[in-house]
Amino acid sequence: MSYEVNNLAGPYTGVARVYVWFSYDDYQLDVASNFSTFHGATGSGVFIGGNDVLTASHVVYDAINNRVPYRIEVVPGLDTNYPASGAAEVPFGTFRADKVAYFDNFDPNHDGYILPGDATAGSLGGSELDVAILDLSIINSAPTPAPMRMDTTFNSGSLRLTGYPASANGNPMEEIVSANRYGSDNSFLV
Repeated sequence: MSYEVNNLAGPYTGVARVYVWFSYDDYQLDVASNFSTFHGATGSGVFIGGNDVLTASHVVYDAINNRVPYRIEVVPGLDTNYPASGAAEVPFGTFRADKVAYFDNFDPNHDGYILPGDATAGSLGGSELDVAILDLSIINSAPTPAPMRMDTTFNSGSLRLTGYPASANGNPMEEIVSANRYGSDNSFLV
C-alpha cells in the first residue's frame, strides 16, 4: 500500500519530480498557460550528488517515437498539494538539466514494454539499460537537497520505492516492497 511521505524530511528531500518536454512547441504551450496545462512527460528521480540526478531512460527518451528531450526540469521535494496553502510547495526550487546521459536501446523493439534484463551475465539489456543521469544547473533554488544514500551490496530484502507516480497527482509517495536480485542481470524483481 502506498502512502504520502513528508517531502521536507530526509531522505525524501532528495527525491524529485522530473518534467520532460520533447518539443519547443509543447514547452511554449505550457509557458503560455502558466503551466496550468502540461504537454510533456513526467517521472521520478533521485539526487545522487550535488547537481546529479538518477532517473530512468524511459523518462527522458521516447523510444516509441524516437524522440529526445527538448527541455528537462527537476523539482526536488515537490508537493503539489501543500496543506498550509493549497498550492504547490517547491522547497528547493527548480533545476534545469544541462546534460543528459541515457541509453536509447532499453526498448529495442520500441513497443513500450521493457524486459527485466537479457538474462546473460556480462551483458546488458532491457531494464539494465533503463537508467539516465541528469547534470543540472540551478534555475531558482534554495539549498541543494541532500543526495540519497545507496547500498550497492543489496541483494534481497525490503526496499522503499519512493517517487511521484502519475496516480498521485504530483505528491511524493512511498511503498515498502520485497525485492530480490534477478538472476544474472543487474536488476531486481519486486
